[in-house]
Amino acid sequence: MPDLLYRAEIEDYIANGFRQPLERQRRELAGMSLETAAKQPDSYWEKHKWELAAIALLLLRRPWDDGNTYLAGSIGHIAKPKERDADYLRWAAPYAKKLAGHLTDTTQTIVAAILGKREAGEQLTPEERSLDAISSAERLERIAATETTGAAARGEFSAAKAFNQEQLRKGYHGLLVAYWNTEDDGRVCPICRPLDGTPYLVWSSRFKYGPPAHVMCRCWLNWRA
Repeated sequence: MPDLLYRAEIEDYIANGFRQPLERQRRELAGMSLETAAKQPDSYWEKHKWELAAIALLLLRRPWDDGNTYLAGSIGHIAKPKERDADYLRWAAPYAKKLAGHLTDTTQTIVAAILGKREAGEQLTPEERSLDAISSAERLERIAATETTGAAARGEFSAAKAFNQEQLRKGYHGLLVAYWNTEDDGRVCPICRPLDGTPYLVWSSRFKYGPPAHVMCRCWLNWRA
């Protein structure tokens, strides 16, 4: 992703930020019977959902800032700090709640699937009994890669909006338009490959702010006036 100079570092930051709350929840649930873990009241899941939302609101700022700063620097127009902060919160506050809900639903699904396997008479592995999938390295990698891609793209859209508004105010018409770009290698998926090189109007109805188109999406945006 050319617009993120420190992508690996940012992904590690996101993964490490979510590791602690997910590992703490794993230990809580693993200390119960599977039946008890699967039947926790809504209040239990809501508590964890709000914790994850607060953490997400903090963590997503870094990739958002990197995407925003990258594009703002390349076009020579950086919005005022208060404007950037406000634009970040307009996106991130509701999105963090949505992400937290998704993460919580996935955790519940993991517990229910393992319980279902045991009830079907299948032997559980030590990893399944300890609910390792809740805070596994694989899950954290998926979260980090997907959310880094999405927050960076959203940060770029914020910078582009500020630039375009300034252009219109001055009576200019050289507005920025986003173009979808893939990594152009053998790992590009069937969802993203047809989008490579296409402008905003082609994909905006499906992906309002561009990538990610799916979990672990590595696509990025290119901006042209």
